[in-house]
Amino acid sequence: MTARSAPPATALASFDAARALRADLRFTDWLREACGPAWDAMLDHRFTREIAADALPDGVFARYLRYEHGFVATAVKVFAHALIQAPTTADRRHVAEILEALTGEQERYFAETFARLGLPAEPASDAAPPPAAALALGDGALAMAAHATFEEILSMMLAAEWMYLTWCARAHDAGPRHPEAARWIDLHVGGAFEAGVTWTRQRLDTLGPALDPARQAACAARFRRLTELEIAFHDAPYERAEATDNAAANGSPLSRG
Repeated sequence: MTARSAPPATALASFDAARALRADLRFTDWLREACGPAWDAMLDHRFTREIAADALPDGVFARYLRYEHGFVATAVKVFAHALIQAPTTADRRHVAEILEALTGEQERYFAETFARLGLPAEPASDAAPPPAAALALGDGALAMAAHATFEEILSMMLAAEWMYLTWCARAHDAGPRHPEAARWIDLHVGGAFEAGVTWTRQRLDTLGPALDPARQAACAARFRRLTELEIAFHDAPYERAEATDNAAANGSPLSRG
């Protein structure tokens, strides 16, 4: 992946300072740039590279899906906070559409995939609990949402969902052949998921510039913190050495479909 040229630090100090240099700068682009190297580190994570290359070990993928299923349940709660904070009827309608996608389309994917992989339907059925790094993403998101404004909640969730849309679009172009990995990637390219990211960006691009500098900085801090937690979250499936991982280390990647 080719890294973007980093804007000068003074340009990232505040949205107003950044827009003084680039009048057409979108608030959400400023959030991404102010995130610093964490954004590129997440997009170039070992997980995103291996899933695109059909080189993700079976055990890592299965544990990742377990952890991700748990976070999707948390994301529903986070967006429920956003629904309460939403300032307009249109905002409430759009947040409700995001909730419908999370509780409908994504939950169906997990149910069908766990059944195909011979895994129990609920994470609570697992013998071993997720590692702290996996739990920290959901716990951190909920803790932030409990004391966040509508704009701050959108900022933190945009970090997660825009990041997914970006790396999944790249992985989709690479054309992984493992059926479950390909279905997971396809779920985050186009459709309701991309529509949700587009709406969130547009709403923040409208609301963000009108916020006072302290609240703009809070949005940037939430965006950056969620990205950092996502990096640790995607490290977590690799942490637990199991027999399937040992086999994968000897050259057995995900089974091809």
